[in-house]
Amino acid sequence: MMGEHFRCTDRCAARRSARARFRNRGSRRAALPGPRFRLRTVERPAFPGGGPSVPTIGEVTLSDRVTNMGDSPFAPMLMYHMNIGGWLAGAETRICGTMFGDEKRGWRFGEGDRALFCVPATPGAEDGWAQVVLGPFEALAGRSLVVRFFTGTLPFLQIWRCQIGAANVIGIEPVSHRLAKRIELAASGEMPMLEPGQAIEYALAFRIR
Repeated sequence: MMGEHFRCTDRCAARRSARARFRNRGSRRAALPGPRFRLRTVERPAFPGGGPSVPTIGEVTLSDRVTNMGDSPFAPMLMYHMNIGGWLAGAETRICGTMFGDEKRGWRFGEGDRALFCVPATPGAEDGWAQVVLGPFEALAGRSLVVRFFTGTLPFLQIWRCQIGAANVIGIEPVSHRLAKRIELAASGEMPMLEPGQAIEYALAFRIR
């Protein structure tokens, strides 16, 4: 997660944080400075936005709800971050998805040893869900990674790569906001506040096919 109000950058970081104290199965509570919030991951999610209630066979699903438990509003920001080893990719590996239409992009996009792009994910989304596919992977016998996410609260997709030194990685990042500084997003009205007692939901699913 991003921003001043979300000090734990991901699940692993949250577990590593000596300042965080989490209780109750399926619920994470953080004793952190600033507004209080709760992040709950539903093990068998009912997807938001009219998405499929039953996941595809072989699909891993995540459904997260952030609740403002404090007495003041704040602007939530969230990103799901997935790293894929670049060594799995080959000359035929492409990036395609509902947001790209018929376009297929090579996984070594951009110039140099690292590159990043961010695009709106809502174009082409079906029932509020976007899909991005990375593959085929030669190392996986021609199979591909398929990622779906709810665009109602994750309306953008970032993809980045890094091939510097020993690093060789491709990142897929469904995200709540476009790539811009927080102050710019706030000035343009893109940082809606979550009032005390209100909640917001995010969802993602992925599989190998």
